[in-house]
Amino acid sequence: MVTAGQYDFVVCGGECESTFSGGGAQEMFKGARKLNLYVHPGAGHDVNFGLNATGFYGEITKFLDANF
Repeated sequence: MVTAGQYDFVVCGGECESTFSGGGAQEMFKGARKLNLYVHPGAGHDVNFGLNATGFYGEITKFLDANF
């Protein structure tokens, strides 16, 4: 699972929707059994400090439940 906040400047230069949809992660992690890309809405680099951080951790938990 590869995650980032929607406005993560460190990972995506401030706009992760187009960065994640560009196909770079699929190329970088082509050996992954299951690749899930998730951009958390309304957050920057420090997603865990956002008011909606529980939704972010919910997505991670769903991924782990489905794959392990």
